[in-house]
Amino acid sequence: MAVLDEARLSGWRTAAAGGDVRAMRRLAGALRRADPWEAERWRLAALTAKATVPVEVAEAGARLGAHRVTVGWSGLTWLHRLLYGVVVGPLVFVLAWSAVADYAAGRPVLAALGRLTFPALCCVIAVAVFASRRRVWCYQRGFVVRRRRVATGFSFAEVSVRRNIARWPSAWRYTVSRPDGAQATFTHRDMPAIQAWMLAATLERAVTAEWLPGALATVRAGGRLRFGDLVADAVGLTGPYGTAPWRSIQDLDATWGPVRIRRGPKWSEWSFTPAVEIPNVFVLEALRSALTR
Repeated sequence: MAVLDEARLSGWRTAAAGGDVRAMRRLAGALRRADPWEAERWRLAALTAKATVPVEVAEAGARLGAHRVTVGWSGLTWLHRLLYGVVVGPLVFVLAWSAVADYAAGRPVLAALGRLTFPALCCVIAVAVFASRRRVWCYQRGFVVRRRRVATGFSFAEVSVRRNIARWPSAWRYTVSRPDGAQATFTHRDMPAIQAWMLAATLERAVTAEWLPGALATVRAGGRLRFGDLVADAVGLTGPYGTAPWRSIQDLDATWGPVRIRRGPKWSEWSFTPAVEIPNVFVLEALRSALTR
């Protein structure tokens, strides 16, 4: 990228960090191809800055710190624009004009209105697809979801998260639970793909940041932590197949199936319990990384 472009981007980033919505939009447009993730982050920041948080959401998130960003904005994709502007719009206009002409000529009104059934159905389907996107309000210490105008807040320090990632096709489901039994479920279909993956990464990173310091302190003080049928302590990771000292574990995989560890060139299953059934299993991954440095 040219020096001038870099200087311009740097200026936009500085302005955007200060809350300039126009700079956020310019960054989103300029980085759309070079860095889609950063472009989407700035687009979300601009949309969040212009939007008003619903009252019930603000009340549910009052104890979760400052509102950071709202994800789930779908916007009009090129497919929606094509559907509205090229197909549905002209079709509705032509058929509506035809219906008015039939009515003026004295032909049956129901026959004229019947011609609008198909385009009207297309409009309903298109609006339903556009409006069905799910929004999640992310705060400094948690997030809020809303269903039928009832908002529920979840603190990163309290939740347990079960992660279910499919091998193929690329799909996932996160089930977040509070100690009182309240639950929220997110899937890759709830919002545009890049926002869905950003939400998944943010959820794992934030929950790990809350839980990892306490987990490390417990293990280093001689305590034990249980992850399904695995037990982590100062010595190593104990499971149905024995105990593996931390220094011998070169890698740990808890993406799907049983938890696996790598010692040397080979991977070995180390649990009977599938990773999807182990709450906060990604904290175990971070714990292994911290203890084997």
